[in-house]
Amino acid sequence: MLKKLSSKNDEYVIVHIDEDNWSACYTKKKEDGFIEALIQKGVSEKNIHILKIKDISSVEKETVRMLEIYPNIKGVFVSTSKVFCIARVIEAHDLNLALIGYDLNQENIEYLKSSLIDFIIYQNPQLEASTAITLLLDHLAFQKKIPRVKNFPIEIIIKENHQEYLTL
Repeated sequence: MLKKLSSKNDEYVIVHIDEDNWSACYTKKKEDGFIEALIQKGVSEKNIHILKIKDISSVEKETVRMLEIYPNIKGVFVSTSKVFCIARVIEAHDLNLALIGYDLNQENIEYLKSSLIDFIIYQNPQLEASTAITLLLDHLAFQKKIPRVKNFPIEIIIKENHQEYLTL
């Protein structure tokens, strides 16, 4: 998605905001997958940067500093639900950046509607929870083996279809 919004020589940044130890492994997998996808599309690994922001209050300062160091950044992938923090920076500094993140919280929805966030990856927590309960019940009641990995479809939310997801 991000590669379609940018050109071959552009640079990209993966931003981790306010990540705790519990989710670090999970967000590392997102980071690795995102890097792999960009490399498969012909982006040089030297054009992919990582920004870890520990404190949400320093998002603007650290993002602006990163953009000064790497002025060819055209796309930002936020690995947490705090993509709205980067949207605020884009808005405040009138930047032209493609922006992708996770989760349908109120702030993300508002920036999606205003086109400052291009895509939101929906993780469908209701489906994840109901699947986990079903697998556990099948295991306990019918001795069915629980699969080691359970893949879910990726749902992409854009400005035009976000309303469908708000009623779920």
